[in-house]
Amino acid sequence: MTAQCGIQGKLQHAEYLKSWVKVLKNDNKAIFRAASKAREASEYINELTLEKQLEQVKDHEPEMEL
Repeated sequence: MTAQCGIQGKLQHAEYLKSWVKVLKNDNKAIFRAASKAREASEYINELTLEKQLEQVKDHEPEMEL
């Protein structure tokens, strides 16, 4: 998602995985809820990105008279 949306940032894999290990020790179904929420967020961001792209195309199209 970050590459697709042009978001830059520092990846912190070790810290991220460490936090998930802690969460999963307390709740082994947390990963499924997180994956569902991540999918929802990804779909939302993709919709916003598509809308923005369509607006940009529309702004660059010449007006057509009927």
